[in-house]
Amino acid sequence: MSKPKIFVSYSRADTDYVSRLVEDLRTNGFDVWFDANIRTGNEWDNTLEAEIKKADVMVLILSATSVDSENVKDEMSYAMNLDKFVNPIKIEECDIPMRLARRQYVDFNTMGYADGLDRLIVDINYQVKGKEHSKSNPAVGEVKNDPVKKETKAPVAAPSKLASESKVSPAGTTSSSTASKTLPQKKNSLLYYIAGGIALVLVGVFVVPKLLPDNDKNAFDIAMSQDTKGAYETYLSTYAQGKFALQARDSVDSKVNKVRAAESIRLIQEEETQWVKTTQEGDKIAYEIYIRDYREGRYVNQALDSIQKLEKDAANIAKDNANWAIVKNKNNVSDYLAYYMDPNVIGLHKDDAKAKVAEIGNTGYLYYGRRNGDKASNDRMFNVICCGGSEVMDDKIPATGDILMTLESRYTYRDIKTRTKTGKLVEKGKRAFVTGVKASADNSIIVKVLY
Repeated sequence: MSKPKIFVSYSRADTDYVSRLVEDLRTNGFDVWFDANIRTGNEWDNTLEAEIKKADVMVLILSATSVDSENVKDEMSYAMNLDKFVNPIKIEECDIPMRLARRQYVDFNTMGYADGLDRLIVDINYQVKGKEHSKSNPAVGEVKNDPVKKETKAPVAAPSKLASESKVSPAGTTSSSTASKTLPQKKNSLLYYIAGGIALVLVGVFVVPKLLPDNDKNAFDIAMSQDTKGAYETYLSTYAQGKFALQARDSVDSKVNKVRAAESIRLIQEEETQWVKTTQEGDKIAYEIYIRDYREGRYVNQALDSIQKLEKDAANIAKDNANWAIVKNKNNVSDYLAYYMDPNVIGLHKDDAKAKVAEIGNTGYLYYGRRNGDKASNDRMFNVICCGGSEVMDDKIPATGDILMTLESRYTYRDIKTRTKTGKLVEKGKRAFVTGVKASADNSIIVKVLY
């Protein structure tokens, strides 16, 4: 039995992909032709037409370039006009040509190369087997002419015997009594033959099939007991038009879909693991690698937002470092505290600013004002400007950790009891850091500050 012949129609841009497919089809027992087989000097169109005519089936490669190729369209149309089996396979996202819109195609892009190849091989074997079956089993009503049998004449009776059995009528003709007796016997014999023929036909149709083993059913039972994609494909390769062919094809599709679903779950889990790793690393390069590997992934938008934030943070970091350099150059408590509370920088050096305040700041006590319930009186000397939740809290009673701004210049005391001045001034508009708060019996509020 000769190998099934396949003609491959494709675009030159897909040569590498097609070369691999051709090699795999040849490995699976097919005689594959594509235009790389054209010998130097052959007429191109004549060769293509001849090879399409010789082919049992055509494999049509659908890609972004092939669907726009006039040569591919011509080959497809020529094969369809010859009533060839055309098997479209889609290897990448592209528009399906109008003439193929109602045809089933194998989506290698979605199924994956290995599963797509398996499905294509099953389909081609199905088509070739069906074609061979049609050739070997002529249509109902088609009768082959048997050689004409020569009719054997009965031996002629001897004249003497014939004369003795025949009577001569007065008109000189032979009596027909003998003929009238043999005619009913011939009619009865013909009826016997017809009835016997009908009986044989009925036996052949209804009895013989029941006596013979049902190989089709036995093969399908074996496939069902194994219940694998390969088992159903083996059944179809032998019984392409068998009683259970449709059920077998459905089972193959079901197995392919299960494999596809399992692969989809695996890819989702793989992407989930990669995303966790990406967020743990948290840098721009990690997010860019995720986007490269998962262009249509579930977290692409989040990755893009993270990259944008990191780029913005990079600019803020540069700005923050520049401000910190200026503050360090000035090297005074008020500017360190101004940096500490600046909302326009991300404050990478806030801890450093507090440490510098403690390092270079002078310690002293100041009269803040009087307590009026849970607020400070209007005769206070400072405003709390940070850090109780808002920028300026005019009448707030200060607490440790707050930053104050003086409403007027004030000298500090060495201690609360004697209120001996230190001789050092907290200038108007400058900032001081609260390290402690004391309340006296007369509701006076005394704060200990670094300035």
